[in-house]
Amino acid sequence: MKTPNWRLSSIFLVAISLSIGWGIRGNFGHEYGAMIGGVLAAIAAILLSGREDWRTRIPYVAMFGGLGWAFGGSISYMQVISYTHSGHAPSVLYGFAGTFLIGFLWASMGGVGVALPLVADRDFLTRLFTPILWVFGFWVLWSAPDWGLEAQIDATAEGHNENENRQESPLYWFDSDWHKAFVAIVALCAYDLWNRYATERPTTYVRAFFVPFRMAGALSLFACIGAGIGWLFQSSFNVVGYLWALTPIPQPVKWSTFSRNVADPSLFDPDRQNLTHLQSLVVEKYDGDEEMFLADTFTNWPQFFSDIPQHLGWIFGLLAGISLYFYWFGKFRNGSALLMYIAIGWFVGFLLLPVILGLRMTPPRSDDWAGILGVFCATVIYMFRHKMIPVAHASIISGFIGGIGFSGAQLLKLLMIWPGNKHLAGNETIVAMWQRLGLGRAAMNEQLAERGLEDAEVTSSPEVIVNAWAHYQSANWHSFYEQSYGFINGIAIAVVVALLATKIRRADNEPRVRKWTELAAVAFPLLLLLWLNIRKNVKQWIEQGTVPEAMTMPLFGSVELTTWTWFNLMWLSLCVAFLAIAITHQRRPIAVIPKSWLGRGQLIFLVFMWAMVIANFERALVGFDENRLITEAIIFVNAAIATVLVLILPREGDYATRVPRLTVTVRYARATIIGLIAAAAIIYGEYRLVSYVHQNTYAGHAGEQRRFGPDSEWRIKPIYRTEEHR
Repeated sequence: MKTPNWRLSSIFLVAISLSIGWGIRGNFGHEYGAMIGGVLAAIAAILLSGREDWRTRIPYVAMFGGLGWAFGGSISYMQVISYTHSGHAPSVLYGFAGTFLIGFLWASMGGVGVALPLVADRDFLTRLFTPILWVFGFWVLWSAPDWGLEAQIDATAEGHNENENRQESPLYWFDSDWHKAFVAIVALCAYDLWNRYATERPTTYVRAFFVPFRMAGALSLFACIGAGIGWLFQSSFNVVGYLWALTPIPQPVKWSTFSRNVADPSLFDPDRQNLTHLQSLVVEKYDGDEEMFLADTFTNWPQFFSDIPQHLGWIFGLLAGISLYFYWFGKFRNGSALLMYIAIGWFVGFLLLPVILGLRMTPPRSDDWAGILGVFCATVIYMFRHKMIPVAHASIISGFIGGIGFSGAQLLKLLMIWPGNKHLAGNETIVAMWQRLGLGRAAMNEQLAERGLEDAEVTSSPEVIVNAWAHYQSANWHSFYEQSYGFINGIAIAVVVALLATKIRRADNEPRVRKWTELAAVAFPLLLLLWLNIRKNVKQWIEQGTVPEAMTMPLFGSVELTTWTWFNLMWLSLCVAFLAIAITHQRRPIAVIPKSWLGRGQLIFLVFMWAMVIANFERALVGFDENRLITEAIIFVNAAIATVLVLILPREGDYATRVPRLTVTVRYARATIIGLIAAAAIIYGEYRLVSYVHQNTYAGHAGEQRRFGPDSEWRIKPIYRTEEHR
């Protein structure tokens, strides 16, 4: 059985599509930026799948494909990349292992986002929109600038801002997004209450009137009982601890058993003879006072634990009571159970690994990786329990390709920055390698000719080699790395879709229940996702002085609005136009909108891609120089190539050889075992190759940071309460 996805040209189009998005993601960042490549690759892969039933679902695949890639956007990875540049052998090996894990998590959830709309039936897929909108709505209420609940809580912290002093927030916890996962759980519980109320079928008006009171009463009862038990437990614990402290007997349990400082207090031990210079600077900063040092750093629990310790008992009791209520009575229909799995999985992974076990990947930076690992595990469990095993299979396959790609692209970058690297010029072994390869020989002969000397086979000095390669070394190598990794991620999506195309039964798209979800799915990338990313340009333009902070309305001098407000008003007009076109098209087809889903998919792809390419160029234009060519110019050229390919490669009547009537069994266990063996071998090989080529020398092009040893980053540069957050 064959599918057009296996053609080299098809794989190349999907790969270059995600590479374009990944290069743009580097400028816009985080979850919103990560969705760009996911949308483009998902559309391209489905257009080339040879499955007409899948092309009908292009809006859903684009939306969920983008959401899948968003999960990895919360993971901090610059520090783990720096480890591979450090020249410190244990840190280099750890760095490659870390890049593999991050790449695996990123791509695995991207695979889930693409596969879920292909495997799930239309009823489940369209029902899922309602709980998703509830989560989005609660996130807006929580995180809206200035008036959101998060902003109101942060305003209570003196000196706090969202960047340099974000550690002052009461919500600070390993610089993670834990509160977003918590708000998602609250939103899903609220949706469950509403859904159970809406689907209640009381026989009389009197019973209908008392339904919400009965539900609220039961919830309140569980909450109050839980809060009371929590308060009694904390009070009893405090009394027992106080009485025990009056005796000479050591306390069997202390709060310190559960609370752990994430800095390194051993620097302040009496024997300080063997401290390194950087460690000594930390000790001198606090004049040798360990207590002052610990008070200025953080523990493994959120900041509000130390702000309101007397209230923790009843708060946790309250949460336990509410959780017990929803465990017993919650229904979590319409796919909300999947979202609850994801949110709870995030907390399980985060609490278990960095908080309880102290396993931190890149201290002192964010540990969202642990939460995303929990999300991955919870998603796989859900898919197995609900007979959607092909989604788990797709997640595993794309995860391993993405993990190997993330570490492999980093290896490629380290090999590319090797010739003429000024940071390596002090290593005699490396210089000898350069000289044997003839690096800088042409520049040396040119200098001899200028002095009137004959050209000869000469040995170039390290200075000549470094100068000859200076322009090459000045390129934006991080952008090269990101676009290369994006290309490999695209291969992962192409492979996943190609595998599923001949293993998944034909999707039933009739009847077209909840047709409004198709419009919402199209609007997601073309309106919401574009706005979430392009709005960041306004801040960039204002900071660069390109546009003023406020502008007066034409013809009405008394009306002055901020540039941000003007931008939102313009975008609102675009949304109104989109809605008018969509409504009209439902009643009377508009000629410019193709009749086939192949044409519609091509249109969505091109509009979204070029909107982001232009927006990315606008963002970079205010500070453009020749170093931006490796980013913006390559993105533009790749977009031109993708435009040609997406229009000529997919064809009507180009189908997979055979589409099975039933889902074929997928060998997920074999894929997992092969992937683990291959990953271990590749990670070790990458480490050995870099150690040989770079001779355990710092390579530059990234911060000189170590994960292990006396001068590891978390020891000498922990997050301080009184300094700017790095």
